[in-house]
Amino acid sequence: MEFKNSDEAWAFWLSYSGQKGFEVRKRYTNKRPSDGKVTSCKFVCANEGLRSEDKRDHLTKFPRAETRTDCMNVKTDRKNGSLIVSEVVLEHNHTLHLPETLHLMVSQRKISELQAFEIGMADDAGIGPKSAHELASRQVGGRPNLSYTLRDHKNYLRTKRQREMAYGQAGSMLKYFQDKIAENPSFQYALQMDCEEQIANIFWVDAKMIMEYAHFGDVVSFDTTFGTNKESRPFGVFVGFNHFRETVVFGAALMYDETFASFKWLFEAFLNAHKGQVPKTFYTDQDAAMGKAVGEVFKEAWHGLCTFHIMQNAAKHLHEEKDEDNKKEKKKDKKKEKNEEKKRKENEETSVLTDFSACMFEYEDIAEFEQKFDLMRKKVSKQTWLDSIYKCKEKWSECYMKDVFTLGMRSTQLSESLNNDLKIHFKSDFDINRFFKHFDRVVQGKRNTELNSEFDSRKKLPKLCMRRPPPMLVQASKLYTPGIFEAFQGEYERSLLTNAIPTDASPPDDVLTNARLKKKVVETKTSKRKRTWLDKKHKIRKKREKIEEVGEEASSGSAQAQSQAHAQEQVANDSVSSGKGTNDSLSSGKGKESEVYNANLSFTQLLTGPITDDAFIGLCSTHIQELYINLLQFYTYTRTAGVRRSTGSAEVERRDKDGMGAGWEQQRRRGRQLGVPASFREDAE
Repeated sequence: MEFKNSDEAWAFWLSYSGQKGFEVRKRYTNKRPSDGKVTSCKFVCANEGLRSEDKRDHLTKFPRAETRTDCMNVKTDRKNGSLIVSEVVLEHNHTLHLPETLHLMVSQRKISELQAFEIGMADDAGIGPKSAHELASRQVGGRPNLSYTLRDHKNYLRTKRQREMAYGQAGSMLKYFQDKIAENPSFQYALQMDCEEQIANIFWVDAKMIMEYAHFGDVVSFDTTFGTNKESRPFGVFVGFNHFRETVVFGAALMYDETFASFKWLFEAFLNAHKGQVPKTFYTDQDAAMGKAVGEVFKEAWHGLCTFHIMQNAAKHLHEEKDEDNKKEKKKDKKKEKNEEKKRKENEETSVLTDFSACMFEYEDIAEFEQKFDLMRKKVSKQTWLDSIYKCKEKWSECYMKDVFTLGMRSTQLSESLNNDLKIHFKSDFDINRFFKHFDRVVQGKRNTELNSEFDSRKKLPKLCMRRPPPMLVQASKLYTPGIFEAFQGEYERSLLTNAIPTDASPPDDVLTNARLKKKVVETKTSKRKRTWLDKKHKIRKKREKIEEVGEEASSGSAQAQSQAHAQEQVANDSVSSGKGTNDSLSSGKGKESEVYNANLSFTQLLTGPITDDAFIGLCSTHIQELYINLLQFYTYTRTAGVRRSTGSAEVERRDKDGMGAGWEQQRRRGRQLGVPASFREDAE
């Protein structure tokens, strides 16, 4: 057999070995020094030859399996410009492989350029090797048709990363920054060197971050996290809200340590990158070094502490005083004592934490805050932590934050949320290149979310809850984003409810005549209004108002019982009044309507308290109006008929029997349909 070159001979040898079921390899290849052409080569079976003996074999506890059996070989020599097979041995002294395992033989496995590109793209997209290999095998119809295995996939990625890190950690990082600057000259980075001229702290920001900070940099949250890179460096991110109330990134940093000097350098680098624009509000956790650096660099900003971290620390440090006498009495039954002690501790700690939470979120008056905080001090045995947190009360208490611009932010929850997203994509063994690539993926995901929100805001019209919305709401729906408009509309509705019933003026006549009870709409997943950050604030206030109303209702319970008895007597007197009296009351009730209206009576008070017929009819729903008017007609008619029968006149009795009898039976039937009690009808008859 003749071949033009060694590549053609090797391709034939591979094809033949695949059909027969054995692995092959190149034994040697000789080339001419003058022109580099192959003069001779030898292709052998993978089991050709014998493994040489090692003097340390007797020390090996787990020796490798033997794979060499001195099997066949093929030798080719060059003659007349082509390679000719000069020697061949086709017999094998070992078992051949099955056709189903062809894809597992080393000589048959190879990653092409296209497959290498797809493997790299899958790795950049965050797809794991196992999932990427499964996808590739499905694309070609199964793993037997794929030219490489999962181990080859992982080996290729490891080799690629080693090539990328050829310049070392620092060199690879600087190369990444230079590539970013080449893409967009607005990309900025800063490095801080230590005394040994080694890179300690790193800060970077791209063009999109600079632009977003210029628009939304009024409120900034900063926090650090660990376990995102191979060197275990603290990773810090500056984040904030955009116009859709979604997370935007303003900058990122890899730090060597969390000291005052490092934080000060980082915050100064942040301001330099954003042209000295200081945020109005800056949220951090309770780290002392970080707080000191914020006060020195961001002098014009209001520094807020994360309420979530404060509550976590409160749960650790706040405990109520224990009653030692009760402890001694309960030592008899140890099991019962442990259970009761656990429950009692939970209740005590919950009550103290509830008081502390109220001081943090509810009290808007400084005097009330000081009073409640002093009462809480008496419940706590150790006040060291409480005294330390009280010194910085201006940074977390609601009463000191009335004039602070926070956009509803009270914690570093945005930073914590972003850190969780980062930890999903990051691993602690990531080198610097893989760290930067996956961080870009996370940031790009946040920006894609903003684009989706922008698309939805242009496609979907905002929902106006009012049938006849005022021009202000219509204009706001066109200017604001859906989330901001939802919050604005909720506040507008609350303002209307607050000012809906004036206390110094009688209502207009059309309010009473057109009064209707609002039909209750069952809230579903589609009809339920999305809660905003302002709803949480109002929910806390409503809870507080309900607690205060409980005491007032308890004190007014006896007064309501007396008014209920008086109301029943008044209704009985009104029911037996004459038809003329009824008409007079309907025509002269405007003054009394104002009294009822101005008193802001609830629906329960309308039913139980003393009230005139006109006011009752005007303020109740359509169905109750119909019921009560029919009852009045029923009473009026029965009373008139009864008077006529009592006269003893034959003419009246005849008219009652002939003309009025049908109407009487009709009204009595109507009373039964309306649910008038039998005793009620019998008294009327």
